Amino acid sequence: MVVLQLVNQSGKKKLKIILGGENIYLPIKYKYIILTTLVFIIPYIIFMYGYIVQTETQQKELYIRNKLETLEKTDYLYSSLSLSKGSFNEKVYHEFLTSSLDGYSDIIILGENREEIHFTNNSHIVNNPEYFNGLDKSRFNSYEIEYLNVHRVLMYSYNVNAKKYYIIVEPTKNALNGIKKNTKNIIIVIVLSVLLLLAVMYLYSNKISSTLYLLTEIIKNYRSKNILLKSDIKSNRIFYDELYKIENEIYETINYLIERDNKQTMVYYKSKLENLQNQINPHFLYNTLENINQLAMMNDIEEISKLSRGLASLFRYNTEDRKNITTVNKELYIISEYINIMKIRFPNILYNVHIEDEYIVDSEMLKFTLQPLVENIFKHQSISKDFEINISVVEKNPHRIIEIYTNQTINNVLDISKINSSINSEKEDDGAGIGLYNVNKRIQLHYGEDYGIYLKFRDKGILVTTVLLPI
Repeated sequence: MVVLQLVNQSGKKKLKIILGGENIYLPIKYKYIILTTLVFIIPYIIFMYGYIVQTETQQKELYIRNKLETLEKTDYLYSSLSLSKGSFNEKVYHEFLTSSLDGYSDIIILGENREEIHFTNNSHIVNNPEYFNGLDKSRFNSYEIEYLNVHRVLMYSYNVNAKKYYIIVEPTKNALNGIKKNTKNIIIVIVLSVLLLLAVMYLYSNKISSTLYLLTEIIKNYRSKNILLKSDIKSNRIFYDELYKIENEIYETINYLIERDNKQTMVYYKSKLENLQNQINPHFLYNTLENINQLAMMNDIEEISKLSRGLASLFRYNTEDRKNITTVNKELYIISEYINIMKIRFPNILYNVHIEDEYIVDSEMLKFTLQPLVENIFKHQSISKDFEINISVVEKNPHRIIEIYTNQTINNVLDISKINSSINSEKEDDGAGIGLYNVNKRIQLHYGEDYGIYLKFRDKGILVTTVLLPI
């Protein structure tokens, strides 16, 4: 049992080591060498020893696996060639097999009963079955034998599919030479690193120990607000300067952390408040519209009831789902709500939707793509009696095409090319409107420059707004 004690001997602090009933006194500077050895070096050596053992085992297993897999693959190749061509030069196979492993290897391939010999390059060893008593039906294993007064490693693997034992016998020093060499290199590195660490600790332990004790005394006096002698202050001014810097840094760090914590708390509660406000404001609006709807229904004012319901649907669509993506079906629904609102002003409006294939309505598109286009109709066209708004949704590979048009003939001459150019370039209202530009820009930013909106005329001067989307 080893006991370490720090004692005073002849007025000097020394490290007392009680080892086997004997007392050993070392100067205090060796204290850190001993502590370093106990705390770092010994655990380091133990760890590296375990690492070496594990690495050596893994390398040995990998070596055995690679050798036996090479033998199995070569035998499989030979068997395949023999079956396909009817015959194969066994001498060539022998040379190829031995060269693919190495010249020191004895190669044996036995049948499942270990009596049938499929191949061997050493007929002597196969005539001594006692060497194969350790074989079992495991994959990639080995054991030691002594053959011709030489220690050898017998590597074997049983292949269930081929029902064969694949055996390689090599002198132990040849088989594990590379592994042993790697292990020696690792041991050399460990020894050199330990010696280097001990040398550094020996050279600087006295300086380190004296510095640590000095710093300890300074910190004690600093904490107790004692004033050291001028000689101490003068000789150790650097330590007081460092402590002064540390004190300022700690003070600044504490203030910074407090300020940062306060800011984070303010931001957190501000965001929480804004979130609550964002939740309250829409709900307040929905409730108000619902109250208006209830009052309108109680007083049989159908127009106001429709208006409040339509506005509520529009606000919900805009605020409840924060995602920018919706479906064609939802866009068409919000158009119907918008037209219901406009019917209060223009009660004779007809709204028709033509869908080529029902599955198209479930496809994705950008939110609020169609509503600005329908709104543009009310801004730029005269609403007459029996006014129709038509929306057609078709698929023409590789595009989805949505057309919005009315039954009204445009009497004034429009420069379609100029309007389309305006939609794709400047935010100018040349009959197109800012809404068309914005919708087109959003589509192009999301899907690419090949998509967007454009205007065209069809028969009888009907103006068509076309939305081009990918499938």
